[in-house]
Amino acid sequence: MGLDATPKVIIFPDMASMTEAIRHGDLDIISMPTVEYLRIRDRVPLIPSFVGAHNNGMGSKYILIARRDSGIRSFPDLKGKTILLPQENKHEESHVWLDVLLMKEGKSNRDSFFSQVKESPKISHSIMGVFFRQSNAAIVTQAGLNTSMALNPQIDRQLMVIAESPFLSDGVTCLLPTASETYRRTVVKAIMKLNESTSGRQLFTIFQTSGTVPFKPAYLEGLEELLREQSRLKAKIAKRK
Repeated sequence: MGLDATPKVIIFPDMASMTEAIRHGDLDIISMPTVEYLRIRDRVPLIPSFVGAHNNGMGSKYILIARRDSGIRSFPDLKGKTILLPQENKHEESHVWLDVLLMKEGKSNRDSFFSQVKESPKISHSIMGVFFRQSNAAIVTQAGLNTSMALNPQIDRQLMVIAESPFLSDGVTCLLPTASETYRRTVVKAIMKLNESTSGRQLFTIFQTSGTVPFKPAYLEGLEELLREQSRLKAKIAKRK
């Protein structure tokens, strides 16, 4: 980018240490799950600048799947059944969605509703787990299911969607207002050029995205509403106790 600086990448073990680094001005560019961004945006100075380009910047859509021959047709049918989930540290928004589905049924504890809840290391593993009857249901991404169906048409014939989430933003890249305007413009220009280069597209393939797009507040609306609904339902259940 023509900047007189040595690049350094820091992977933080938790959001507390990242928040402290932001407050101390130790960072220039920050990428984080959108759930975490929404939690800290009022406490630290951040300029949301980019999101992944998949689904036109709207993020991921999660779906609840089961076998067509299982007799499961709606979420209440999963009482006493087994379910596979994405890893929470990578897909926390999917766990928030599950909590909302549970609380709509008046349940605040997964273990009191399901007979078993397990996290799966890969979306494809969850899909095949349901396909081969190793689990009654799974929460997966719509994109992951589409990929699996393209590779194995039997999946489309054997599996069905029970419920689907709104589009949920899964990550945001921010710049800091303490950086100079020149620096921020240079970074924005360089990141957008990645979409146009072969090496950039290869990089995005590794990170399983189709590129980046400039941030718009509308991209967060689905996740923001889901988190508000989670809070409302938690308060409602707490009043009953």
